[in-house]
Amino acid sequence: MHTRLQELFDVIDRERGELLAAARAVPMAQLRTRPGEGRWSIAENLAHLERVERGVVRLLTLRLTEARAQGHPAETDSSSIVGCLDDRGLDDRQTRRLAPPRVEPDPEVAAAEDLVERLERSRVQLREAASIGDGLALGSLHHPHPVLGDISLYEWIRFVGLHELRHRSQITEVVEVITHPSFQETRT
Repeated sequence: MHTRLQELFDVIDRERGELLAAARAVPMAQLRTRPGEGRWSIAENLAHLERVERGVVRLLTLRLTEARAQGHPAETDSSSIVGCLDDRGLDDRQTRRLAPPRVEPDPEVAAAEDLVERLERSRVQLREAASIGDGLALGSLHHPHPVLGDISLYEWIRFVGLHELRHRSQITEVVEVITHPSFQETRT
């Protein structure tokens, strides 16, 4: 795998581990507990992330298959691109963002074990999709993002990790609320 892709996957895989560690901070029975009206449970956050990643897989598969068929140029740059979206505020929880309906979590969220397996599967699929363009100059291939505007395919991969960082923070907030003694008292 090209060094740029490998670096991206090293970072987003680490971020995925941090996300799952945050989700495991509560017993499995509480993963579907909503911290309040109009707020997502941990399970709903995980289901949303899996849907988003599957969408990125579809996008990459389509765009990279086209690029490969059209003889897109090879990557000649090996500089780091991990910080490519750092200035976009994706992990800023001060600004509330609503998910488009196509990536909202299914109201019938699966069991937590299923969600982790689905996230693992979507990450394997993301790697497979990226491998279609391995060695190509992905920085010169762009596709519009609904919030970020026109971003490169490298940035789409980085987006997955930064999006998960945002939701890791959200999951941490959910854990704090649903494990707080006052929340527990209102539930009994």
